[in-house]
Amino acid sequence: MVNSTNSTTNNPGREYLKQAFKARRRIELLREQIARIREEMTLVGGGFSEHERVQESRERDPLGSMVARKLDKIDECKAEICEWDLLLMNIEDVISRACGDKSQTVLVSRYIKQKSFSEIADEMLLGLRQIERYHSQGVREVMLAVGDNYTTPSNLPNPTNAPSH
Repeated sequence: MVNSTNSTTNNPGREYLKQAFKARRRIELLREQIARIREEMTLVGGGFSEHERVQESRERDPLGSMVARKLDKIDECKAEICEWDLLLMNIEDVISRACGDKSQTVLVSRYIKQKSFSEIADEMLLGLRQIERYHSQGVREVMLAVGDNYTTPSNLPNPTNAPSH
């Protein structure tokens, strides 16, 4: 018996789907970073909002300069979140076009919603082995959809090495 979670490490379908885990983790880290920046702004300056932009010269107003930098960083984080969200939507679209209903449900639950096989089995009222079969079938279907020559893009940031500020 081959375990579907460890069958082949160089499976292009599985590598493609794993990008969803990276995207979810990166989005989570970016949202945490935005929350930290907002908290810092509240502690330092009080009532600054993201919709306010400091009008004074940065040289004459160090607090205004700091706030402007923080607001710029929040904007950068939001833009990156949009890019990762787009990747997730593309992965979900490939899954929906490539897979049958049951395999699609399993792959979306596993990779987009990040549920465990046990959670998926409980929700679908199926056994764990059946979920693993639908998963393997879906991964094969995604592999055919993305092609055998698919490689994980090297330009994807490493979600564990997120910048601190």
